[in-house]
Amino acid sequence: MRPEQDDFLERLFREHFNELELYAYRYLKTKNDAQIAVQDAFHTACTKIDDVMSSPNPIGWMKLTIKNICRNMIKAKNRQMKLFISFEEFAGDLSASSISTDGGTDILDCCRRAVSKEDFYLFRRIALEGITYVEAAEELGISMWACRKRVQRTTEKLRKALKELDIEDEG
Repeated sequence: MRPEQDDFLERLFREHFNELELYAYRYLKTKNDAQIAVQDAFHTACTKIDDVMSSPNPIGWMKLTIKNICRNMIKAKNRQMKLFISFEEFAGDLSASSISTDGGTDILDCCRRAVSKEDFYLFRRIALEGITYVEAAEELGISMWACRKRVQRTTEKLRKALKELDIEDEG
């Protein structure tokens, strides 16, 4: 980035972060998620700095970006919850083995084959227990971004495995 671009983005961040965080909070309802959304928006702004700088309304550009990021975060969280509806019966006890599909396939065994025990544990903590990515990352000693990526990959692997069993529909 050129120095003037760096200065522009830094000034935008310093002067408007709190305003943008409140804007994201309206959609996401948690401070941690709102901060993540704003950080994602600034990351996007870094990659599209010429667009932001040439915009007649840079704050409006940032708010639109945040709005889209919030929508995507909400969709991802809803997909995770939908995926885990099948697992509600053993939310507190992962050792349950009586949960089966109509064909007799054990759902827990399907999950164990699709993802590692550690990834399933992380997914369960975030999707069912509702801990934040920041809390989960601290618990596992990894970065928040690595935590988010692991959950995203686990979600996709579980969806694929459950689709093969005809448990989870398109969505």
